Amino acid sequence: MDAQPLYATAAARDRIAQLIGQGGNGGGGRNVNETDFKLDVAVAKITGTETGGGVYKGVLCGGLVGNISRSSNLSLPGNLIVPSSDNLTIVYFREAGTAQHGIRTNSYALVALADVDANGRRLAYVIQANASQVFAVTVTQTGGSNGSKTSAASYTYTVKTLDGTTIGTSVALAKTRPYGLVTAGSSYGLAFYDGTTLKLWDAGEYPGSGGC
Repeated sequence: MDAQPLYATAAARDRIAQLIGQGGNGGGGRNVNETDFKLDVAVAKITGTETGGGVYKGVLCGGLVGNISRSSNLSLPGNLIVPSSDNLTIVYFREAGTAQHGIRTNSYALVALADVDANGRRLAYVIQANASQVFAVTVTQTGGSNGSKTSAASYTYTVKTLDGTTIGTSVALAKTRPYGLVTAGSSYGLAFYDGTTLKLWDAGEYPGSGGC
């Protein structure tokens, strides 16, 4: 017998639908097809990212989390049944219009189940997930120049997600650099989105010598 998804109660489902908004302007939420939230809320595991920002691969979990101890940290998956093959396309509305994938792979999310997508996978909308607004990236310096005692460096970078997807080219550092020589970053950095604009906050630069 197939594992049954771990569902929220009807009352919780109704409250979630109210908070997200069931279409139109009256609910104050996103304009999502009302029938989507007459379906079920379940636990999903994020297994990877799709090419488009805000879209993920995942699996629908079944069973129970397991015995919960009030004296120790919650540990997942517990007794959850986690299928080995992806069966969900998971959508995170907060990343709409960006190339971001801020939800951690192999983490668990509370999702609202909807219809199947064009590829035959069940659609799921993220309600709550382990997502970061500031996220790790890799950086490669591709432009700009070093600083001096009278000017700041102007290095720019190609920025990629940790899975290798390019999300920005010729991206300048968002924070102000001091005057002087610096060594350009060449590995990891930190970025975030301001609306749909990628901002590179840290490129792993560090002070050089002889610039003052």
